[in-house]
Amino acid sequence: MHERGRATRHERALRGAAAAVIATVLAATAHTLAGGGAPAWWMVVGVALLVLPCSVWLAGRRMGAVGTMASVLLTQGLLHVAFVILNGTEPVRMAGGHHHASTALPALSMPDGATALHAHLTPGMIVAHAIAGLLTIVLLLAGEAAVRRIARGIRSAAARVLSPIVSAPHPRGVVPAHTAIGPSPVFLSVLSRRGPPTAAF
Repeated sequence: MHERGRATRHERALRGAAAAVIATVLAATAHTLAGGGAPAWWMVVGVALLVLPCSVWLAGRRMGAVGTMASVLLTQGLLHVAFVILNGTEPVRMAGGHHHASTALPALSMPDGATALHAHLTPGMIVAHAIAGLLTIVLLLAGEAAVRRIARGIRSAAARVLSPIVSAPHPRGVVPAHTAIGPSPVFLSVLSRRGPPTAAF
């Protein structure tokens, strides 16, 4: 029972991690294609790590199609907000002198939050994130169905291999088919015809 519970936890963690990575990568791609600016790789990794606990928690819940769609689309909206905020940190070049190379320092160069979000919330951005959400749902459901099919195939093959071994009778002792013992041709009678030797006169 303990092993089964641990396997279930591992499966939930794996499903949650897959959902976090898929949702984040698709959201970053949609955000970039819709003109929001390509987030740096460390932003994508950081946002995926932030989404991971919520994804693992949701992976352990039974949700219908409507609940799944709502949670994925809400996640896309939150990822859009995260990318808008994180993309506001742009490097500012500061020239050190005539012979020194310029150094890039991060500075927060964006307007206030509401204005930035409104500026990035275009119809194209909404459509891009909606498509990313639908692709996330399709990939997650297809991946889960594929895993279930593989698991069913493995169980079926194992049952076919192990069925003759499990169902074979285990005899406790070998019993011959005919146990009756017939008379031996050598000892048909205990009476002997041999008598005492006759005297010679």
